[in-house]
Parts: sequence; structure tokens; C-alpha cells
Amino acid sequence: MFTGFTGFAQGPLQLLIFTSVTRITLRGETPVGMVMVSETAPTKWRATALGGLVGGYPFGYMLCSLTALAVVPLWGWRALYWLGILPALLVLWVRLGVRESPRFERVTAAMLKEGLRRRLDIWSPVRQYPREMATASLLYFFYLFTWIGWSAWMPQFLANEKHLGFQTAASYLSIWMFCAIFAYYLCGWLRDLVLADAM
Repeated sequence: MFTGFTGFAQGPLQLLIFTSVTRITLRGETPVGMVMVSETAPTKWRATALGGLVGGYPFGYMLCSLTALAVVPLWGWRALYWLGILPALLVLWVRLGVRESPRFERVTAAMLKEGLRRRLDIWSPVRQYPREMATASLLYFFYLFTWIGWSAWMPQFLANEKHLGFQTAASYLSIWMFCAIFAYYLCGWLRDLVLADAM
């Protein structure tokens, strides 16, 4: 819903606040979906399923850039953000129909038995696995840095620095996201294939 509110921003500071809050909520949704797929997908094609899940992000990004080609010249950039409310309503509808995984229900029951305070120690993984947590955090940082660089900064660079215009930047983004969709699926499938051969 914050995507829609972004369309009402009256200056750079408000735009920064709304887009930041939108990013925070989106990033909070990612691990929830990944854990749910990890807990429910069969082991032999789990990575492919995860690749498909993550591949949904560039698919949405591609649809947005293609929509921008039609919407922005007619109604401006604000209309594109207001259209962003529609996928949010779709997510809400899907969320209402998706059941929790059996593993989550078992873990939740165990947490209630043992006491929530003890179980909700978010620093516990950092204390128990400091090297693994540092490695994972660095990998995720560089992944996001690269992803945002190509998907957000490069179109701006093409449009403003190279003076190629909005249409070229949006077209570039659409092609880039189209390739990314299949790259995620391919990486997941290859991971499942390699592990299946190793077993």
C-alpha cells in the first residue's frame, strides 16, 4: 500500500520516506515466502521452486517497466505508483488463502510451550554462528548492491547521463528483468541437478 502512497509525495524527502518504507516491507516479505517454500517444496526440486519464487521479483519489475512505457507519458510518474496498489491487493488476497506450513505450526506450538521470550532471541544465530552470519550478510549485501545497481541506477544513468531518454531506459529495464526471471529458474534447476547427481 505504501507504493500507492508514494504517488502523493510532495518532495524528495517524502519520496525517500515512502520508497524506503515500501522497501522495508517488501524485504520483510521475502524471507517469509522463502521459508514457506523451503518448508513445503520436496527436496529434489526445492532450489528450482525457490528460484521461481525469487524470479517473481524481476517478473513484477518487468511488468512495471513495461507499464511505465504506456502510463508515464500519458499520466505521469504518480499514476504508476497508484497502479502499484493493485498488486498489493492481489498479495493480500493470496495471503488470506495460503495456509501455514505444518512445520511452522509445530515450531509455533513448541515456542508457546517453551516461552516466547526465550525463543524470540534474534541475536542467538549471531552468537552461535558468527562466521556464517557475517558471510551470509556480506553475500546478501553485495547481491543487493549489484541488483539495485543494475535495476535502479543503470536506467537512470542511461536516461540522464547518456541522454538516451525514458523510453530507452524502460526498455533496457524490461529486457534485463526478462533475462533475470529465467536466470533465477536456471540457477535453482542447476543446483537441484548438481545435488541430485552428488547424492
